[in-house]
Amino acid sequence: MVDSILGHVIFDKEMRAVFYSPQLISPRLTLKSGFHKSRKIELVVKPDPDWKEYIENMLPAPIERERSRSRELLKMLRDSGDDHSKPRTVDFAALFTNENSRIKFLSAAEERGFERSKSIEPLWTDDDGRFWCELTRVLPLNTDEIFKCTAFLREQAQLNEGEFDGWACTVNE
Repeated sequence: MVDSILGHVIFDKEMRAVFYSPQLISPRLTLKSGFHKSRKIELVVKPDPDWKEYIENMLPAPIERERSRSRELLKMLRDSGDDHSKPRTVDFAALFTNENSRIKFLSAAEERGFERSKSIEPLWTDDDGRFWCELTRVLPLNTDEIFKCTAFLREQAQLNEGEFDGWACTVNE
C-alpha cells in the first residue's frame, strides 16, 4: 500500500516519482499502458525515514507553493477576460493576534515597497479580536513577481505570529 505519491518533472516528458509508504513495497510496479496492456517497471526501493530525499529533491520552493496556491484564482481571472500582462493594484491581507505583531509585519512589508491600502480602513480589528491589515502593490500577474510577493508576505506574517490571508485584484481587460 502506497501512502503518498510525489512527482517532480526533471526534463521534458520525464518525471521522477517518489512513493512513500509505511510498509515495504515491491521493487516492481505494473502500470496499465493501453487497452488490456500493461507494462512493468523496476523501482529503486530505499528507506527515507528522515525525509532527506524529499527535502533535497522534492520539496517545492516557496514560489512554487505560491504558484500552486494561486492557480485557481489566476484561472478565474483569465476566464473572466483578464489580461495578466497589464499591471494593476493588487491587494494583500494579513491578520495577527496582537498590534505589536501587525506593526512589525507592516514595517517589513513597507521596507520592501508595499503600501498600506488606500481603502477606507487599511487597518482594522475584527469581532474576534484579530488585527488585520491590507497592503497594495502595482504589478502584472504574468510574472513570478506576484508569487515572490505572496511568499514574502506569508513568511513575514508567520515570523510575526500572524497569518497571510491572500491576495485579490480586479479583472484587467
